[in-house]
Amino acid sequence: MTQRREGLVSLDIPEHLLPIAQKNSTNSPLLRLPAELRNKIYRYALGDMRIVIGSTGKSDITIGLPGTCRQIYAETGTMVYQLNVFDFVLRIDYLRDWAEHRLRSQLEAVRAIKVNDWYIMYPSKKRVPKHCTLPNLERLYVANPKSFPLGSMAVRIAGPWLSDCNENLKVIME
Repeated sequence: MTQRREGLVSLDIPEHLLPIAQKNSTNSPLLRLPAELRNKIYRYALGDMRIVIGSTGKSDITIGLPGTCRQIYAETGTMVYQLNVFDFVLRIDYLRDWAEHRLRSQLEAVRAIKVNDWYIMYPSKKRVPKHCTLPNLERLYVANPKSFPLGSMAVRIAGPWLSDCNENLKVIME
């Protein structure tokens, strides 16, 4: 299995697997559905979850749908990152560990994370590698916002992993 430059698996089908791929695309009830309907199903199956990241940089949730076949992988490979909130409330150091084990394309797909207010006020001194930033982050949920500064100041002190962040980032206090 080869990988593309951004780290995702290549979707080129080896010649010996072409008959299986063609059979899947015509015989699979899911793959016979129109793309718009498949996308709704994928969003329902893969989205609206809060994924708590633990000390290993992993979650307890296993998402197997993208590994079903190449076509489904092509359609869903980064959806789990786009459609869910990744929760680092337990310890913010888990964010760095988690990010270091993600592909660039997966980090670029992340739209929402949740952190505790104490991390925002006292960011980690650990250096965050450039490839571990979240450039398309849209929502930063802050748990227990006791003394959290609002507005653009929040984004400025939110830590080095937000350095390339979307300028329209919404900070949501919970």
